[in-house]
Amino acid sequence: MNAHIIVGKVLKPQGVRGEVKISPYTEDLSRFKKMKYLIIESTGARLNVLSVRVDNAFAYVKLEGIDDRNLAESLRDEMVGIDRQDAVKPKEGHYYLVDLIGCQVILENKVVGIVREILQYGAADVYVLDTEGEELMFPAGDGVITEVDVEARRIYVDKTRFEEVTVVDDED
Repeated sequence: MNAHIIVGKVLKPQGVRGEVKISPYTEDLSRFKKMKYLIIESTGARLNVLSVRVDNAFAYVKLEGIDDRNLAESLRDEMVGIDRQDAVKPKEGHYYLVDLIGCQVILENKVVGIVREILQYGAADVYVLDTEGEELMFPAGDGVITEVDVEARRIYVDKTRFEEVTVVDDED
């Protein structure tokens, strides 16, 4: 498992004093108010959080050493994270998306594919799988996923529901 948990993506500078606007990867934005630092994933730099404010959809964060708009601009599109041990433990039946990437998806004891990415569109997360010769996508709606075993790196799916909702994209 990754040592860091991605908590958001820097969208843009906010104002002229170095604050950045972050698209959060958490349902509870108030968690940003408890963060003491953020790790810039591309460089591994750990920057102390000086202040945080949130609204309904975004976190606005002032980081130590980012004192003007130009420095804040250099963080545009950066993924930011925290150390796993400092992250809030997910509720039972919930998982960090980063822990699901790379898991095998199992249908009737056969590997269907490997989770390459998970798209978040609101109603249900969409799992994108790498398979041999095609890309499969399925929403993680009701009854599709029957079991997740993060330690074994496996996600089990229900045959009927999986076949109802899966989209195939031939790569040929």
